Amino acid sequence: MAMRVSTLDDQLRSLVMRYVTGKLEEKRFLTAYRRLIRLRSLLNQ
Repeated sequence: MAMRVSTLDDQLRSLVMRYVTGKLEEKRFLTAYRRLIRLRSLLNQ
């Protein structure tokens, strides 16, 4: 499971960087961010 969480953290970092650099619009960023956070919380239970 640690590997999955690490992969999710990497995806989250990548998502934030794409948003910060302007490669991703806000609406898409927020949707993807919420999904990743939900998935991470489910895996941490």
